Amino acid sequence: MADNFIQTYTGKRVDPMHMRPDDVCIADIAHALALTNRFTGHTTSPYSVAQHSCLVADLCPRPWKLWGLLHDAPEAYLADISRPVKIGLRSIVGNALDDIDSSIMNAVCKKFGLSKEEPPAVKKADDDAIANEAFSFFGKTEAYKHWHHQFENGYKRLGYLIEPVGWEEAEVMFFSEFNRLCENKEEQYDLATQFDAVGDRHRRDMSTKTAIKLPGVGTDAPTAVSANGGKQSHVPYRCDLLPASAALRVSAILEEGAKKYGDNNWRKLELSDHVNHAMTHVLAHLAGDRQDDHLGHAACRMLFALETALTKGEK
Repeated sequence: MADNFIQTYTGKRVDPMHMRPDDVCIADIAHALALTNRFTGHTTSPYSVAQHSCLVADLCPRPWKLWGLLHDAPEAYLADISRPVKIGLRSIVGNALDDIDSSIMNAVCKKFGLSKEEPPAVKKADDDAIANEAFSFFGKTEAYKHWHHQFENGYKRLGYLIEPVGWEEAEVMFFSEFNRLCENKEEQYDLATQFDAVGDRHRRDMSTKTAIKLPGVGTDAPTAVSANGGKQSHVPYRCDLLPASAALRVSAILEEGAKKYGDNNWRKLELSDHVNHAMTHVLAHLAGDRQDDHLGHAACRMLFALETALTKGEK
């Protein structure tokens, strides 16, 4: 290898020109792609290759979802080179860059047991993703108009604008999706110890990163004594009074939403969006519309609104 190597996030010395399956590490891929912007950074907000990869996986049929998640894995070692540059380089250096990219992808495919050739379904999902990303992030520009016309040429419109997440959340999203799709349990990544390889200065506890302190459920809760003399922490909540059937209906609606938009997609939306949708469902119910469970959806949206307000310190 001599001096022709890059040092990866986990400390590996990797020669991108001669990648081997043992050089491939999902932690390196997830971290690098989470810190790499799409469209060479020319978007209205930072949008990572890791989040893009999760979107492509979501758009792929089930047998090809892992291939879709990892389709841009070479960019963890080569960076995200824009399509126009790749096309232009072919007239200068031939297929040299394509060959290097393919060599890295072959190592990734061998590492994780994927087919060598990119499935057509992954290419289609990637094209659909780029059209929707451009539509979401380029604003009212010529690029926006170009991609808007692509929907008329067979590209799939998602029906919603993509909301970018921070690089840390994108990294965890990528890890979680990989663990969900990878059938080889030995290759799955332990999120609880994801930064042991690079030392304490990179360690993060994702479970407490945005934690809030609720009254009455901590170690400082006052003690209550029952009528029989039993002692326990006093809980200032009456969860036993929650209407069980309504709560189960809300849970069923959450299941439907998770299948359609992904788990916790509602956290990416604004408080005002939740309130507006809740009011819309209530008014639709009052107007006599029965084509949807408007009260159930309104309850979901108000819970989302309340949780969003509480986490922001609002009342």
